[in-house]
Amino acid sequence: MTETNFRRVAMGQSEFDDIDMHKTNFSNVNMEGTGFDNINMSSTTFNDINMHSVKFNEVGLWEIEVSNSELGEAYFHDIHLYGKGNKFERCQLNGTSFVDCDLSNVDIRDCNLSGVTVNGISLELLLDSYNKRK
Repeated sequence: MTETNFRRVAMGQSEFDDIDMHKTNFSNVNMEGTGFDNINMSSTTFNDINMHSVKFNEVGLWEIEVSNSELGEAYFHDIHLYGKGNKFERCQLNGTSFVDCDLSNVDIRDCNLSGVTVNGISLELLLDSYNKRK
């Protein structure tokens, strides 16, 4: 399913497992509650997406761009970085969890980050600790 375009699709509660979705484009899609497991989704773009409660488990998510999307309570597990970083812009990330993920070189702009956790620790606490070290 490489270089596939999904536009104006309702795929909520779907399950994707062990496939290649490299360079896939999602635009105006409802994927609430969808699960992605053991998939290469590198260089994928997500624009205007409802990703509430989506679960990414062992998914290749490097060089992705996510914009104008709602990711509240999304779950990312075991995401590694290869190549360029990821970009989140104008997204609702509130309540999103990152567990055992490489978040180096992630660019986050104009996003709601309330309630985001990294390995079970709130992002607010991590940022506060970082700022105190300066």
